[in-house]
Amino acid sequence: MNVSIRKAVVSDASAIASININTWKVAYKGIIPQDYLDSRSIVDKIPAWSQRIRNLGKNKKEMFVAEISSQYRTDIVGFSMGGRSSYDDYDIDGDLNAIYILPKYWKQGIGTLLFNAIVKSFLDMNYKTMVIWALKDNSACNFYLKMGGIPKFHKTLTYGGKKLDALGFFWENIHSQIKF
Repeated sequence: MNVSIRKAVVSDASAIASININTWKVAYKGIIPQDYLDSRSIVDKIPAWSQRIRNLGKNKKEMFVAEISSQYRTDIVGFSMGGRSSYDDYDIDGDLNAIYILPKYWKQGIGTLLFNAIVKSFLDMNYKTMVIWALKDNSACNFYLKMGGIPKFHKTLTYGGKKLDALGFFWENIHSQIKF
């Protein structure tokens, strides 16, 4: 499998919306109410993802996609996004907003590649600390622990009328904790 990571462009919005919605439906099954998951539409999300990608620079964010290439085609199978932290209550430089990979490609190293792309961009911006928020019952929490994150913060999020516990995984010094 040939995987490459590159910066996202507006024409990736449809693939990103599809990955976002389809990953949510698998990763959050049994965690977020099913009717909420079923109500999420790829078509409805494409304009929002297009806008996010257009505004990356203005919002001081980076977005990367993972592509798998074969002899006949190239497919986007995952993405990551991050930028300056918006959590004023904490002393955090960077916020890893998202890492989503199509379930078929989980546990194949693509998450690590997308994670490292964001971390490298944070290091280029002289960020030292980083956080990502994840629902406590999300299996991705194991990935964040493996990558050196410490579950330091807690908050409650509401999806489909259900209150859910979220953990903020924190990296105090991304330069010394991340291995490339």
